[in-house]
Amino acid sequence: MKKIGVGILATSLALSMGLGYAEDNFNPVSVSAAEQTIKQFSDIPSDHWARATIDWGVQKGIIKGYNDGTFRPNAEVTEAQFLKMLILSYVSESELSANSNGHWADKYYDYSKSLNYPANGISKIDVRDKAVNREKVAELITSSQGVNYLKDNAITYLLGNDLAKGRTSKTIVGYDGNSTLTRAQAVQFVLNLNLNGNEGISARPSDASDVNALPKIAYELKAVFEQKEIEGLINSLNSFQASGQSQIWHGSEEKMGLDLYGNYSEDMGESEFLSMPLVAISQNDTQNTIMITFYNQFNDLEQQYIKEFLAVYYPTSFEKAFDDIFKAKPGNSIVGSYDNRYFSTGIVGKDKLPVVNIGRD
Repeated sequence: MKKIGVGILATSLALSMGLGYAEDNFNPVSVSAAEQTIKQFSDIPSDHWARATIDWGVQKGIIKGYNDGTFRPNAEVTEAQFLKMLILSYVSESELSANSNGHWADKYYDYSKSLNYPANGISKIDVRDKAVNREKVAELITSSQGVNYLKDNAITYLLGNDLAKGRTSKTIVGYDGNSTLTRAQAVQFVLNLNLNGNEGISARPSDASDVNALPKIAYELKAVFEQKEIEGLINSLNSFQASGQSQIWHGSEEKMGLDLYGNYSEDMGESEFLSMPLVAISQNDTQNTIMITFYNQFNDLEQQYIKEFLAVYYPTSFEKAFDDIFKAKPGNSIVGSYDNRYFSTGIVGKDKLPVVNIGRD
């Protein structure tokens, strides 16, 4: 864990102010003698949630205000601005140099390139001054910790290592990777990293890091079961890595789906292997359900996988739901509810395949 300088102490201010998960503000700071620094900003009142955090950033030398005496805490932060904050929290300006292309952030991008960071502005100068989204921030922060994760995996790393708590909850959905970041939120991210991250800045490995090494985090279900959520959910289940591989597909009525394949057999050709899924999981818009279709009898490992998946939706009744799957007969569906969520199962199609429908709500 990285230590913060003298006079900066982690406190429980966010909880006492009732901030909850807002602004990812779970590790604010308290300051004393340096209070005068923050007074230069006319738009940061004494009760602003990020007052102490912004003061820390000014003292650290990673941020400055504007010529009109404001900080503009709610303005969107650009990729170049965030990259500067991130890098200067570890190294000094004197350690940086640039092969200038005429952009004020050249030296930060040159340094990022030398460390193999996935900053979009390295190759696309025009995006440097555009707002950066929270997913890209997660990718840059995880890179500084010496790992190579992208998209939801980067978000999972942040949440699981207490480098963020999300906008609404400590989940991939609650993190809200597609939204942008304000200047105040950006400083908070960097402060969280300084409090809970590594001592020094690291290069990003050239190869992707092992997803099995990611910490486990909770998953939040929404009315719309998005593709990234289903991928994240499937990959979070303990049995999945041992059970097989998945393949995302798209259709019409069922907007997206995921086929789970069993362990590869050397006696089975690749084409045959990929044509015989064990289970297909899809979204059924017409019925407002998530539909699971089973293609094979399962061994113990695959049965455990299905139980883990059902447990996400029926935490106290997944064993009963699992048993119902094998009780259903053609023309005799089982319909009901477990844990206050719709459940049905039956045998469908000419191949007489067991199907389960799980209510979204």
